[in-house]
Amino acid sequence: MESESLYRILFEESKEATAIVSEDGKFININKAFLDLLGYSKSELMKLNARNIWADPADRVLWQAEMARKGSVVDYQGRYLRKDGTVRDSTISSTQQHMEDGAIYYQTVCHDVTERKRAEETIRSAYDKLEQTVEERTAELVNANWQLKKEIEDRKHAEKALKESELKYKTLADSSLTGIFIHQDDKYVYVNDIFAEMHGYTPEELIGRKKHYELIHPDQRETIKERSYKRLRREEVPKQYEIKRLTKDGQAVWHEIIVSDPIMYQGKPAVMGHEMDITERKLAEEALRESDERYKNVVDSNLSAIVLYQQEEILFANKPFYDIFGYERGDLEKIVMDDLLAPEAVAEVAEKRRKRMAGEIEQASVYESKGKRKNGEPFDMEISVCASYYLGEPCCIASLSDISMRKKSEEAIRESESRFRTLFDLSPLPVAVVEMETGRLIDVNDKYCELTQYDKTELIGRTTIDLGILSREERNRYLARMRRTGEVHDMEIDFTARDGTKINLLLFSKHIKIAGEDLTVTVHFDVTERKCLEAQLQQAHKMEAVGTLAGGIAHDFNNILGIIMGNTELAIDDVPEWNP
Repeated sequence: MESESLYRILFEESKEATAIVSEDGKFININKAFLDLLGYSKSELMKLNARNIWADPADRVLWQAEMARKGSVVDYQGRYLRKDGTVRDSTISSTQQHMEDGAIYYQTVCHDVTERKRAEETIRSAYDKLEQTVEERTAELVNANWQLKKEIEDRKHAEKALKESELKYKTLADSSLTGIFIHQDDKYVYVNDIFAEMHGYTPEELIGRKKHYELIHPDQRETIKERSYKRLRREEVPKQYEIKRLTKDGQAVWHEIIVSDPIMYQGKPAVMGHEMDITERKLAEEALRESDERYKNVVDSNLSAIVLYQQEEILFANKPFYDIFGYERGDLEKIVMDDLLAPEAVAEVAEKRRKRMAGEIEQASVYESKGKRKNGEPFDMEISVCASYYLGEPCCIASLSDISMRKKSEEAIRESESRFRTLFDLSPLPVAVVEMETGRLIDVNDKYCELTQYDKTELIGRTTIDLGILSREERNRYLARMRRTGEVHDMEIDFTARDGTKINLLLFSKHIKIAGEDLTVTVHFDVTERKCLEAQLQQAHKMEAVGTLAGGIAHDFNNILGIIMGNTELAIDDVPEWNP
């Protein structure tokens, strides 16, 4: 009888929704937690077939097929239909059992439900009815013997039913997928196999030998002990909470525990509870917290303001948001997206938002607009936005960047480019911008066109070698000097104009980088005429030298001839007259 009382208590005191159902769907037994889950009274539910409480009867067919195939299911996902028409998702753990006559029945446990002492109330009702019957029949002394016999027979039937019920409760407790324990006077007086396995023990190592708080981690031991004592004194304490346990080998694990109000066990108060191992869930939650922290750091370290909003309501903003717009963190609930826009930009941005949420434009886009700080100061802003979902509802994530300095820089660059273009076009000398490695002409001024006799459209995009302006040898000689020093000064080179005219040039060139490309800016100085004049002057100098040389040679010859002639005349005078 003690065993029967124990297992009846385990079933009725369970905080989990529990039901015993025949193979054809007839409810054999149900606890109060199961009724609370569905919102029915017991009498209403006993009239229903189990298939009627499934939101989709086809799910029960699949569940029953799984049961027939495996004999049990763990954490099977099902959806129950409550009496009020609402649907509740439930995690179902079931085992298939056989009665003494061989009939199949299912033991089903649904998590997150409360207990009900259906069996105790049924038995109490039977005893109350029996006592009432006895009281009503006591006065009828003539029927006393008959009444006594009937009472004995009723008790026998009740005891038989109780034994059958206790057998079912014992099977339910032993086959439960959660750990079940009862401790009394600080010691375990009952644990099921699952509870023992969760801690690395056998039931025999725990029952009567281990104090319940010895399995609690030192970090929580005193708190849980005090909570247990308060529960026995009927003081208000939590019934469901997370607890840090110790296994036999000293490993720390996390369990979720559901503890009932004090029960009477063998005539003394005791504490009964159910436990599930949630260590993996806790590790996942910790990993998720660390991941969230990393993502938060990434978002907060971004230089742009990042906001998450639904319709116009701002749900989240990172740290740079407050720096850029000048708001305090307490202001976030008081403002909407339109408060971040200059008045002239509100209508345009609102229309883009409407079209994006309606799917009329791209879900992600980048565009420029006008922002507004808290003090009303307008500024240039770049908006990068994409549509998404938050808690199942459409939302948008936007990155808002202050591009005031960039706009000023762009304007300064445009002004600088304008000044350069003016100087470039008005230069009295031919100037060209060329890709350093390929020799492709990027830009030329009018004087360069005059020099080469080509139109600008014919020059841009082509190389001087392709056009025949420069020979490959000259180009390679020039490129070698540029690679060595990055610039060229007074380099003589020969160009060929479109009509074949040879042009002598002096090049002045500098290596520059624009948008990451290696370019050269080259100024050309035409020295063709100067070279011609230098050649003529050099020729005149040569002729003058020849004349001087010829005059000197003639004078020297005259001197020598004079000597020869004088000596000849003297020799003639010495010749006798008779000498012919």
